[in-house]
Amino acid sequence: MRKKLLFTALLICTASAAFATVIKVKVINFKFSPKTFNVNVGDTVQFLWKLGIHTTTSLSVPAGAASWDKLMDSAHKKFTYKVTQAGTYNFECTIHAPVMVGSFTATVALSSGVSNVSLSKSATSQPIISWNVKSETD
Repeated sequence: MRKKLLFTALLICTASAAFATVIKVKVINFKFSPKTFNVNVGDTVQFLWKLGIHTTTSLSVPAGAASWDKLMDSAHKKFTYKVTQAGTYNFECTIHAPVMVGSFTATVALSSGVSNVSLSKSATSQPIISWNVKSETD
């Protein structure tokens, strides 16, 4: 019973935190793979060189987001971009455009609003899980 309760408490704690994801994009054979994808603000897009000489260059980004222009070759195998704004990001390889292009759409992830999760036991040794929420809808 305690193990199940502890697991539940850990699950609630995990669900309450917004974890960023790393999306890996291969740069190979005159294409980005995947070519299009969705992310959340806070996620990281990691461009990984596999073969050839390319660039990953932003064509358009949402207002407030940083643009980029990075060489991808055997000496520059990885470029990491942190997504900071919601909207559509279009990119290309300047060497192989318009064939080698891609895009991703960033949205704002909803937070669960759960915080201060604690596990204790009652006077009769029954487990008690308690937490706070930001609003009644949480």
